Amino acid sequence: MRHSTGLTLFLFALCFVVTGYSHSVVPVQIDAVRSKRLDPPELARLITTYFGTSTFSVTDGSATIIIDGFLSRPSRSDLLTPLQPDTERIINTLRDSGISKAHGVFVSHTHYDHALDAATIARLTGSQLYGSRSAARIAAAEGFPMERFTLLRHRKTFYHGDLKVTVLPWVHSPDAMFRGAITSDFAVPAWASAYREGGSYAFHISTRSRPGKARLAHRSNPPSILIVPTSNLVRRSLGGIKADIVFLSIGQLGKQSERFAEALWQEAVILRSARIVVPIHWDDFTKPLDEPLEPLPPPLDQFEKAMAMINEYALRDGVQVILPEAFMQFDTAGTNIFLDPEE
Repeated sequence: MRHSTGLTLFLFALCFVVTGYSHSVVPVQIDAVRSKRLDPPELARLITTYFGTSTFSVTDGSATIIIDGFLSRPSRSDLLTPLQPDTERIINTLRDSGISKAHGVFVSHTHYDHALDAATIARLTGSQLYGSRSAARIAAAEGFPMERFTLLRHRKTFYHGDLKVTVLPWVHSPDAMFRGAITSDFAVPAWASAYREGGSYAFHISTRSRPGKARLAHRSNPPSILIVPTSNLVRRSLGGIKADIVFLSIGQLGKQSERFAEALWQEAVILRSARIVVPIHWDDFTKPLDEPLEPLPPPLDQFEKAMAMINEYALRDGVQVILPEAFMQFDTAGTNIFLDPEE
């Protein structure tokens, strides 16, 4: 099969970047406590677990959903061959994270670092799979039962238990490779370049309060989070939604102007009245999750510039920034950060 010019350059950068690259992660203040895992049903809350890039699990105790599906994290050398899900690695990661059952897997777009494992995760957890027509083609190529696939549409809301997931229109970060839709002849294994974007979404997730389910006294709205999987913005696309925590992609943000970054911050964070911002999709996704997360090095990204801008805006606006580790958990009931799911 042919490699596109973009893929060739992408592989060259990934495979031959200086391995001795040294980075300094911008310090952040974590105003939180180490805590044992709490029982979600005691309080109207969302507990979100981070799996690198823009893959998450979210639960409120009544249901569990997964955003994107990328646990295989093929290495740089793997990218020299067609890709397919690493089922053993997926099973082990789900098991170690205590996820045996999920209710929905929502795919933000179909680049391989978002969608490679989505159908496999949905199959293993007995979940419904949600995505674009391109996501449907990936699922069909993997033999996923298509009666369990649902096409996403802008501003449509889905419920699982008390969890409410709203699909929001979004766009990919500027100058992205592999745009357009996945073609009808897609087959697995597939080159990274075959996983085309297929359209992008953001997700607002909240939990409904019911009788007997307590709510924090200071909160008038149900707890909610916003997941923005790519560093771009569609002005006024988010309407009037609010979010306690915004998981904000900063991938490629450091290559953009300060004016661009400020506009994204205002749209995704300030207008949402967010208390906490968690930068995501900054990590080198060719490294497995059992190694510490590290930023993509230059020239692939400009992590330190992106974090400097985010920290400047946060300090000015009184927003807390938390740079996540793999498997870190976030609880909307407060600023509880579970640094280890087993603690």
